[in-house]
Amino acid sequence: MTESDINGGLVQSATIQRWDKAYQFGSDKRYPNLDLVRLDAWFFEKSPGNLLEYGFGCGVNLLHLLDSGYNIDAVDIAPAAKELVATKLERTAISEDRCRLHLLG
Repeated sequence: MTESDINGGLVQSATIQRWDKAYQFGSDKRYPNLDLVRLDAWFFEKSPGNLLEYGFGCGVNLLHLLDSGYNIDAVDIAPAAKELVATKLERTAISEDRCRLHLLG
């Protein structure tokens, strides 16, 4: 498989492998990005709508935004990140129709 076969050349396979390996070996965070929390509190609409979360990684920002009431389509390149976040979502009371996880590749 050539680089152009993956996402039309959008993401290099080495990049996918690097991030996938990071999440397979426990890369995780406990708290969401403080700037995101501030933006959510100060600037985002008080009647949450739909968001696109790209590069959701370990999912802490995604979970914060879901807790704030947003519906999210989330995209990442690492299959291990998707598995990690899917496991976290299973442990919450958040309905499946509010968050859809997608992989590029």
